[in-house]
Amino acid sequence: MSKYKQGFTIEEATLFALDLSEFDSLNSIELMLDEDEGWNELYREANDLFNALKSETIIAYLNLKNNQDSYEPNTAVKTDIRLYQEWYTDECQDSLDFRLTMLTRESLSVWFRNMGHIEKADLFSPAFKTNIQKVNKFKKAFTAEHCALIATGLDSYGTIKNMESILDSDADMRAQQAIDANQDNYYDIEVDTELSYDKVEEAKSIKEVLVDEIEIASNWINYNSQSSDYAEIGINSNRLLPQAETDIVIYKQVVTRDSCIDYDLTLITKESFAIWLWKHGHEKLATNVLSNIDQIITQLNTDNSNNSKSLDNYKTQKNSQQECDIRTPDSSLIDSLAIMALLLSRKSGQLNTGNKPNYSQIKEAVQSAFIDLNLIDKEDKPLQISNLNRDLKKAVEQLSTRFTIK
Repeated sequence: MSKYKQGFTIEEATLFALDLSEFDSLNSIELMLDEDEGWNELYREANDLFNALKSETIIAYLNLKNNQDSYEPNTAVKTDIRLYQEWYTDECQDSLDFRLTMLTRESLSVWFRNMGHIEKADLFSPAFKTNIQKVNKFKKAFTAEHCALIATGLDSYGTIKNMESILDSDADMRAQQAIDANQDNYYDIEVDTELSYDKVEEAKSIKEVLVDEIEIASNWINYNSQSSDYAEIGINSNRLLPQAETDIVIYKQVVTRDSCIDYDLTLITKESFAIWLWKHGHEKLATNVLSNIDQIITQLNTDNSNNSKSLDNYKTQKNSQQECDIRTPDSSLIDSLAIMALLLSRKSGQLNTGNKPNYSQIKEAVQSAFIDLNLIDKEDKPLQISNLNRDLKKAVEQLSTRFTIK
């Protein structure tokens, strides 16, 4: 007898409530009598419970028969018990068959609870469903496992392990066999027809690949944070470039006690996961993650003015960031330009006017140096110094507000 059944006969409910599900019937318990006084007491309790439930079933049946649309009684006699399926001993359907008639799982839980038997009531609560913590799909970031569950539409199960446990249960196996055989005798078992071993394997595969992608994303984070340090000690940081790229973006990196990255608990952004699925040809799975992913992809591909969100310019942007990893603050760079302009003006008479730098001459000197050094002006990144004279003047003026220039 399965604990996942949604309908119980009176005898099944009695055995289940008393933790005697290993027995097929009350009669089978009689074989244990006289061997142990404990069995005698348990058998008496089982009979008392059976008779009590039988009486409640009669009340439920009479109330339902008198009022076909409701269990509301015409008399003062009430019961919490509800019938799951009725069986009769005759064709006229005048007499219930108490061996086969089933009671609902929910009503049994309510009945036991109102009788003060909380532990027995909890046995009939669908714990395998209600105690599962579903994935909150409204979060901005998820673990690799939660991403896999959302993409496959199985986020209500919380974990892959929960899905495997339910699939491996006797109830679902028997029900699936009945479904496959086109039988209709699985009516008393709650079955999720969307859940299958193929779905579980798909979720496992997505999680496995995502863990690899998270590792790649982590390698890029490490490279970007350490490349400048390597350059300062004479190591060519390009030789340390990660060998692969990924669209996955880490939202929160979780580390273990020994400072290693915990790839199973590290969070990745919902949007980057959806983009990653879409780019790999899994549009349906990507839509399960973000319903408007098609609009996001269109926006990313057409918004050429915002390279940080352009899929086509993503690689160019990343390379530019790596090539120009400047650690000096912008304000200090401007001050440095002003100091160099002052220094040049004092080294050469052509580059000053009185005690001030000749900004136009400095700009022309830079242009001449560019030509003398045989530097090649790339079409995609031309030298743009047409306003250099004005910018140098502003830089010196800014410097003079902070320091006294003699």
